[in-house]
Amino acid sequence: GTGDPHLATWTDLSSSVTWDTDVGSWIWTTSGNVDLSFFASSSVHIAFKYTGSNISGSTWEIDDILING
Repeated sequence: GTGDPHLATWTDLSSSVTWDTDVGSWIWTTSGNVDLSFFASSSVHIAFKYTGSNISGSTWEIDDILING
């Protein structure tokens, strides 16, 4: 897609995943399956938006993404 992501309508799915809450652990944690079927008939772009700080987590890494449809 094109355009400014700050102007997009974002749907927060963070409550649908499992997070590693052990600060500084650097342990890979599987998020589990996230159901995106609600968006199946819409024209959507999938993106990841990081919001945090040095206290809540200065970096995150995302890896091994699989989308089935």
